[in-house]
Amino acid sequence: MNDQKKTKAQLIEELNELRRRIGDPRYVEGESRHIQRQGIHREVRHGLRDAVTQMQSSNDIQHVLAVLKEGLHQLGIPFQDCGINLIDPEHDPTVVSLNSLGKEGEWKEPEQAWGQDLVFQFWKEGVPVYRRDLEAEDLYGERQGYLDYFGHPVRCVLDIPFAYGTLAVNSERPDAFSPDDIAELEHLAVVLEEGFQRVEDLRNLEQQNRKLGEGVF
Repeated sequence: MNDQKKTKAQLIEELNELRRRIGDPRYVEGESRHIQRQGIHREVRHGLRDAVTQMQSSNDIQHVLAVLKEGLHQLGIPFQDCGINLIDPEHDPTVVSLNSLGKEGEWKEPEQAWGQDLVFQFWKEGVPVYRRDLEAEDLYGERQGYLDYFGHPVRCVLDIPFAYGTLAVNSERPDAFSPDDIAELEHLAVVLEEGFQRVEDLRNLEQQNRKLGEGVF
């Protein structure tokens, strides 16, 4: 094929193939980092899913969240704070609980949370909502709220919706999260969803066991 007719992607692919053949150290190093990162991704996902399958009571979700937080560190996702916003569309307010993993994993009641309508909106939209730089553009009026809640400035925020709410991370740096970071958080949110489904099942089982113990049928 005439080089002038080749697309940029085809030329890049041919260049990479040539580098691979001659053992270009830059190419080999890049491939090595890519393979290593893929291995870490698999390890983190498997670890989180194992934590979910090992749950024996509804309270074990705390361990799942601890595994999640450690996994984010392993992946090198540059978050400052990480939290879970739980949603119940039949409840008022719709955000029924908030867990900031950076604050000892405490669940807070709705009256202690803030920005609930906004979180509900993101959850309904069902796609990641990335506010890249709150100092440059604060579309939802969040910057002061984050400063008051966390006690430090927040420059960018990302919410990843899942069936039971949103997985949220922020950073003190603008545009801190890469497309790969966002994709990985979406994968982890799927496993997190499985965890909260198990919480629901275990709570139903615990409730039935209490009724049996109390002789209530």
